[in-house]
Amino acid sequence: MGIRHRTHHDEPLDMRFNTKTELTAMEIVNYWKRTSIEQLLFAYGQEGFAPRITREILRSRPLKTTFDLVEAVRNATPPWYHRRKIHFATKTFQALRIAVNNELNNLQITLPQAVTLLEPGGRLVVISFHSLEDGIVKRFIKEQVKTGTVENLTQKPLIPSTREIAENPSARSAKLRGLRKTVISE
Repeated sequence: MGIRHRTHHDEPLDMRFNTKTELTAMEIVNYWKRTSIEQLLFAYGQEGFAPRITREILRSRPLKTTFDLVEAVRNATPPWYHRRKIHFATKTFQALRIAVNNELNNLQITLPQAVTLLEPGGRLVVISFHSLEDGIVKRFIKEQVKTGTVENLTQKPLIPSTREIAENPSARSAKLRGLRKTVISE
């Protein structure tokens, strides 16, 4: 079969960080409507082949495992897409993981809480792994600087060196941004 991805294991399509929550990736791919899946893949995965992948997901139902989903993405995308630097199913899995765990909303809720907990002089650093997260962090820091409650410690995000990426390929998309609290929050 030749499927290569991070875990190399065929596992249930779950993707929950908290198993007490109800929504799973399996529910999304098997029960959501075409337009909802397509929008999810485009918005959270920034997947250009979202319409084609969605059609193949619907055609391949039921999908129960990670290999089922990888195969659907493989069937929906052109061969050149399979030879890129990142795995061809990465964006699809990213979109599902973000949706299942409500990651972007949780980040927007957590950032202000973290700043509130900091003492003056305290620092908050955030490592993001995709542009959606990084955009939220960047905007949050910019808004906080305008209020005068924090100082931006990273005008540009810190990114991993070529050596670090060679040693840890999953670091390739990491961006670190930081702030220092300057006044007491109300």
